[in-house]
Formats: sequence, C-alpha cells, structure tokens
Amino acid sequence: MVNKCFLSLLLSLLILASFCPVLVDVSVKASQYPIIVPDDYPTIQEAINNADFGDVIHVRAGTYYEHVVIDKTVTLLGENMGTTMIDGNRAGVVVDISGNNVTVTGFSVANGGSGSWPACNILVQGNFTTIRENNITNNADYGVLVDYSHGNNIVGNTIADNRVGVYLWHSIYGDRVYGNNLVSRNVIANDTVSGISLLMSENNVITGNTILRNNVGVAVSDSHHNEISLNTIRDNSLAIRLEGGGGSGNTIYFNNFVNNRKQAEIASEYCQWDQGYPLGGNYWSDYNGTDLYSGPGQSATGSDGIGDAPRVIDASNQDNYPLMGKFYNCDITFLPGLTVTLISNSTISLFSAVTWITDINTSSSIRTVWINFTDETGFGFCRVSIPHAYMNVSGPPVVIDYGQTPVLHSNYTLYDNGTDRWIYFAYNHSARPSDQTGRQPRIIIIPEFPSILILPLLMTATLPAIIHCKKKRRSGIIHLS
Repeated sequence: MVNKCFLSLLLSLLILASFCPVLVDVSVKASQYPIIVPDDYPTIQEAINNADFGDVIHVRAGTYYEHVVIDKTVTLLGENMGTTMIDGNRAGVVVDISGNNVTVTGFSVANGGSGSWPACNILVQGNFTTIRENNITNNADYGVLVDYSHGNNIVGNTIADNRVGVYLWHSIYGDRVYGNNLVSRNVIANDTVSGISLLMSENNVITGNTILRNNVGVAVSDSHHNEISLNTIRDNSLAIRLEGGGGSGNTIYFNNFVNNRKQAEIASEYCQWDQGYPLGGNYWSDYNGTDLYSGPGQSATGSDGIGDAPRVIDASNQDNYPLMGKFYNCDITFLPGLTVTLISNSTISLFSAVTWITDINTSSSIRTVWINFTDETGFGFCRVSIPHAYMNVSGPPVVIDYGQTPVLHSNYTLYDNGTDRWIYFAYNHSARPSDQTGRQPRIIIIPEFPSILILPLLMTATLPAIIHCKKKRRSGIIHLS
C-alpha cells in the first residue's frame, strides 16, 4: 500500500514538473587559457568570433591587415605596441568596438579610411571600454571616436597624425546623458584639426595629457560640465577653443599653456578657469604680470607663486589666480587621494616623493620631496603643497645643492587649510658654487634636519629608498612612471 502511494505521488510530481519551466544556467565563463593569434586562429577577427565572454586574446607581433569588430566582452592584448600593428589599409574603421567592458592594449592601430562617417582608427560605441597604451596614428579623419558612449578610459596612448586625435561625439542625446569618459596621460600630436574635440558631451575628464603641435589643442563645442586639468598644451596654433551657446560649466585649471600661437578663443558662456586660493589656476607662458603679493586678494606682502592680477581671457572669462610657473603634481601611492603639488619657474627634470629607510630593523624613515632642475641662470622659485599626513613641514625644510646654495627668501607658512601646508622659497640659479658645476641641481624638502650622521647619507642618496611617485620630463614631454 505504501509503495502504491509513493508511486502515485512520484507520478503526480513528474506530470506537474512537465508543465513548469526548467531553469538552466546558461552563463558562459572565460576560457581557462588565453587565445593566441596566429597560433590558435590565423586572424584577430576569427579569434574574436570564437572567443567566449571575458576571454583574453593575445596577438603576437606582426602586421594584421584587418578591420576588427569587437561585439563582446574580451581583452585584446598585443605583444608590443611598436611591433604589433592592425592596419586598415586606408579603408573603413580599423577597430570597431560595440561590446561593453572591452580592453584593447599593446597595438599600433593605423591607416583607417576617410570621407565616409565614421572613418577612424578606433570607433567606440560600447560602454566601459579601455583603450590603453597603443599607438593610434595616420588616419585622415579620427584617431579615436567615442560615439554615444559612456564610462570609457582612453589612457596612456600615443595618438598622432590624424585629423582629430580624440573625438567625444554626442555624449548627450535627449533625456539620456552619457559622458563620464576619461582621456588621460596620452600624448596627442600633429593633428590637422584638433588634438581633442568634444561636441555635445558632458561630464568628461580630460587630464594629464601632453597635447602639442596641433592646429587646435582642445576644442569644446556645446558641451557642459567637463573638467580639463593637469594637461600640458604647447606649440599649437590655438591652445583651447570653447564655442556654442551651451558651453557653460566647464572647469579648466592646473594646465600649462606654453608657446601656443594663441592661447584661448572663447565664443561661449562663462567657464571656471581656477580653483580659488591657494590652489590657483593655469600657467600661461604669455602672462606678464608680477608676483609681489600673496593671499586670496593678492594684497599681503610677499610672493606666493601666483600672479597679482588676473589673466583676462575675454569679458566673461578670466583666470583669477594665474600661476607664475608650470604646474606639476605627484600622487602618493601609499596614501590614496593625497598629492604633492609644485609650481616652479625652474626647468624641472624630476619631481618625486621619496621615503628614506634609516633603520631597516625598526622601520625608521624620513619622508622627503625631491626636485631636480637643470642648470640655468636668474631667479628661481618653488611653491609646494604637502599633505600633513605625508610630512610635517613646520621647521626649516629646504636644502638646495646639498646645502651649498642659499635660500634667498622663504615662507614655510604661506597657507594651511588643516589638511595641506603650502610653502614658498626662492633661490638664485647663478649662485651655485663652482664645485657643483656639472652636477644636477637638486632641492630636497625634509620635515626637519636629521642628525649630523644621517644628513650626509641622505644627501648622497646611499640610504634605501621607497619612491612613492615620480614625474619626469623627457624631450619636453611629461611622463608619469
């Protein structure tokens, strides 16, 4: 009897299950091993077609005459961006990205088509794409075109010899706001129209790029609330152009505008050109103001590295706190969110935050800031902001040329907001002692003078060191490493 009841119950359950949906896990996981081109597939496109979601595709060095379409989440990794080329043979789009969360790195991408839209080397229509450390060159139209897309990172590339280097196009459409793209640490050069263009694009960040020898460095049209900061924009016919009735709300600060034929051209509404005092605005190589005063109103006696008068751009736009020297910044790796900044009229070759280990057994250390500059003549100054969390600079902290070049004037309490301390000091480049000739001029900022036994070791750099950040200048281009 029990068996008959059990069988009847089991049969009933089976009949009921036949009318119920069956849930099946259809998720696809990335392959355990990367796909290699041409070992596994002869072309990049065949590898993409056969890849699963999240796969990594390694491409060996060589020239691949292809038009690559990436419509799924994959990472495309070239062996070396100098020797791994995707060549469009002067036709169409070379790399067309419509999938989300795609990464392309380690390639030379060149020779896309021209004339028909969209003609470019890399077209981004997916979201959260990363284009990193590639050479993107020789397109008659666009190097990188970001079209109705958001959350993309274009970082660390060399983008040159195009019509437009990077074009952020229509990142706002109706009620849908895209944007939030990052264009950072690229070298963008020799573009016949502009290095970077924004059209109807909002909430993008253009930061840390070197933009040089273009017709226009940065062109912004009908675009709101974008940040343009920490760029070196030099040797262009026009550094920056803002136009269109909707071009308000953009912030432009901490840029170095150097030796451009014309620095700025404005045909739009008000933009913000500085971050107030003590942070300051931008460096303009054609600014001819003086620096005799300091403070928010530039009315207190003493220099502070900020011009006493605004740099007027037009009737509606001015940089209220123009910088008297170029701007440099250095993020401190072990203290996220903290940065050391420098404004100086010296030619800086190295700017770094360095911790010297004085006793390995006890982990005793001295935190320092190092500034190297080239041999030159005349008056020099540095204006440095240092977070309290990194270093206490309450004492006399500056040593120049290992203590042999005097500090002419200093203000170690220029400004303090409770989080950062701003200090200012001046020196004479020509006052270097004869025994320092041929040796790299060096400034070391230390929290206080260490003991007489530690100081010589520190000056001659024989102690173990941790370099938290370093900014170098090579051939006029700033690299962060």
